[in-house]
Amino acid sequence: MKTLFALFAFFISLTTLSPAQAYFIAVPTQQGPIDYNKSVRILLSGRGTDLGVQPQLTALGRAQLYKRNFPQDQIVLISVLENANNAANLSKSGWTFVTSNDVKLETQSGSKEILKFNNIRSLEFFGHNSPSLGTQADGLGFRFDFREPIVASIASHFASDAFAIIHGCNSGWLNAQSLSNKWDIAVAGSFTGTRFERLHSDGHFYVDEENRAPNQDWATFNPDLNVKCSEGGCLRMRTMFSHYAGKWGNFQGPLLSHYKFFCQLNERDCQKAMAASLYGFLAERSLQRNSSAAEFSQVAKEWLCPVYKTRKTVDECYQALAEIEAGRGNMLVSFVVNDAQLSCTMKSCQSVMTCDDHTCQVSNRVSKNSSTLAQEYLHLLNGFRALQADGL
Repeated sequence: MKTLFALFAFFISLTTLSPAQAYFIAVPTQQGPIDYNKSVRILLSGRGTDLGVQPQLTALGRAQLYKRNFPQDQIVLISVLENANNAANLSKSGWTFVTSNDVKLETQSGSKEILKFNNIRSLEFFGHNSPSLGTQADGLGFRFDFREPIVASIASHFASDAFAIIHGCNSGWLNAQSLSNKWDIAVAGSFTGTRFERLHSDGHFYVDEENRAPNQDWATFNPDLNVKCSEGGCLRMRTMFSHYAGKWGNFQGPLLSHYKFFCQLNERDCQKAMAASLYGFLAERSLQRNSSAAEFSQVAKEWLCPVYKTRKTVDECYQALAEIEAGRGNMLVSFVVNDAQLSCTMKSCQSVMTCDDHTCQVSNRVSKNSSTLAQEYLHLLNGFRALQADGL
């Protein structure tokens, strides 16, 4: 998940890193004091380490969209200072620090902050992620471990229409599926590695790695949001399109090339939560509250389809989903690279992952006649229609 931006950021952090590992809570400056009973969007961004501030910038991008589309909701950032300039840059970007201390950000401290809120509409995690141990919060030794009992207690603090997303590697095999049961909300996770996609001056997003974009003329400003890239308008975190092979194992075999939602509620409520999550997705033309069905379907395609230096495969994916929407497409379509598509439903995926503290293995995977990508797209479209009827 290393990028060109990350290499530079990591070098800078080596010379400017704050000696104290601690977490902070910040809110948009114009928001005012926190009201723990008011609806809230919580963004928990862990220490990037080799990724620098990129996880945090990704969280800020979603915050920009929540400010635009859900002005009635509070936005709360729980994170750590990545380097000596981090606090000043956040302040310049319009964030006010509510809490700052010397406590490590991990499962207990993070959960206790989250549990103060009584009407959580969305909860998202950003950063390195272990399939079993959870999101890296304040370095390798301090994780937000989704298996801990205190995490399950967050369930009663969610709003009825809430969703959660774990933006990080391999967060779907165990984390997202388990949390959808513990929290009884829609939860999305990944089935491979994740990496950062960056807004280019040509208006498209590309993988922020060498030779993955037409050239190095990256955007410095997002005109759609009217914000600078330094304020979180140009970076998003999405899945790879091929299998993960890294610290936690080699997961070659059937997988998914997109974030997958899991939900144990009735299908209509699940679909509504899934669709609502896209109003926080940083797209080439991000959604607004009054976006049309055509605009929503375009963003749904962008959420699910891969991005490449050339547009051929991207356009093929868009076309395939458009044909499915029209009722004449191939429901078995997949854009996983060099592996089959994993068979999943709204409830779970047909696979078994087992882990020790160091590595994981996946067995019993089923891929025959998998329509996971097509079904996910149709769920999103149905969710949009339900939101239009019931209200966003």
